[in-house]
Amino acid sequence: SLNRALDKGEKTSSVSRLRRRSMTSSLICILWIVVAPLVIPWPNLAGPRNLAAQGPLDKPGFLTDGRTEVMRVVWREQKWDVTTSDGEQVGPAVVQWGRLAERLKPTLILAHGEVVSDFLGLDAKQLTIGRDPYKFSQRPLWAEQTLLREKVRGFVLQWPAEQSARDRLRNAVRNTAGRKTAPMDRVWFVDGEFLDGRVVETQGVEARIEELKVLRGGREVLIPLRRISAIRFAPRENSDDRDSDDGELPIRWQLGFQDGTFLAVAALTEPAGTVEVVMPDSLRLRLPADAFRRSVCFFRPVRKDVTWLGDKEPLDVLHVPFFTGAWPLGRNTNLWGGRLREIGQWHDRGLAMHSTTRVAYDLDGTDSILQARLALDVSAGQGGSVRYRVFSRPESDSPWKEIYASRVVRGSDEPIDISVPVVGARQLALIVEFAEGGDVLDRACWFGARLVTSGKVAGTLRVP
Repeated sequence: SLNRALDKGEKTSSVSRLRRRSMTSSLICILWIVVAPLVIPWPNLAGPRNLAAQGPLDKPGFLTDGRTEVMRVVWREQKWDVTTSDGEQVGPAVVQWGRLAERLKPTLILAHGEVVSDFLGLDAKQLTIGRDPYKFSQRPLWAEQTLLREKVRGFVLQWPAEQSARDRLRNAVRNTAGRKTAPMDRVWFVDGEFLDGRVVETQGVEARIEELKVLRGGREVLIPLRRISAIRFAPRENSDDRDSDDGELPIRWQLGFQDGTFLAVAALTEPAGTVEVVMPDSLRLRLPADAFRRSVCFFRPVRKDVTWLGDKEPLDVLHVPFFTGAWPLGRNTNLWGGRLREIGQWHDRGLAMHSTTRVAYDLDGTDSILQARLALDVSAGQGGSVRYRVFSRPESDSPWKEIYASRVVRGSDEPIDISVPVVGARQLALIVEFAEGGDVLDRACWFGARLVTSGKVAGTLRVP
């Protein structure tokens, strides 16, 4: 009995000590919460250019005078409203805003972009997209709608896991030359094989599609959808799809959406609480107006005073390999013809150059600024090291003058945004040189490289 009493007393004493310690810790935490704001100088999160203080619609963008500003871009009252974080209206001066998202979801491939949406079926003339009720996926942004197959390049149902394989598949589905020369549709399987034939229709039980019917050599082939990676449609006879810009509406904007959709847009209309996106080939896509305003994450107007170097024909390209082999100049693509990527986003405009490469351009003397974001392609990982240099000259027989030189840029470094004055230049040369470790993984990119014609250049050039 005495032992039991002693044990009970020890346990009671231990519990009391634990309670006192818990109360002491609680008092210390309360005191810290009260006193800390008075002692520690908290950072100012209300600054107009602090991204952490902005809403989901506030993103960095570029202006024609070389400034980088946090801006909000909203479609309202049949026009784009572009405002900086300090309230300045900069719509007439915006070059590009936001960043492009990339998602590995079912994707409709079009002549002027791609739309992320579930595949709901097709027949000989039409294709339906929307939300598949049998999938436990997030509700697609775009309303269910039926499109003419002649307006569609193809559909990717399942993307490959490897990045370069995704690029090859996207290029193969969109490939204009392949569509012109291929008399038949093509179906790619998840194992990499493919089958050519005429895609007829989808079949299934009730509303759920399970198989794709393909005619090949007079025989019907039924393919389970779970085995299909992508479908490419050959142009139909007597169709309006001629892979030509003749008769198309002019592109006014390029828009990116948070679901991974990216489109070239000719017009926007607002019928009955929705926004209708009109493509240059007159294809129309619908989504709720509120969803449209919330989901736009990239905006670029087509401007006559901006020349994208990826679209401009070079005067000369020279690659000098470190040992042997040769690398091409990537124009709006990476070195392998895929998407230009940095960590967290991709770019549809820019140049890719492996060290050591020089590319030269003729200018007309009206350009004011060279703008670009300098970084190694995401495929370089932490490796690679290069130097970027820019030269210009006022006449073709004048000596070249260096107007920009970067520090050593490695794969692990943050991107460098540059805005280099080129007033009066008649020729421009961009150079990428190897820095450390030879030319291993020297996959340099000039993301969004462009020439801007503007009467004003903000600030002075800072060479990182």
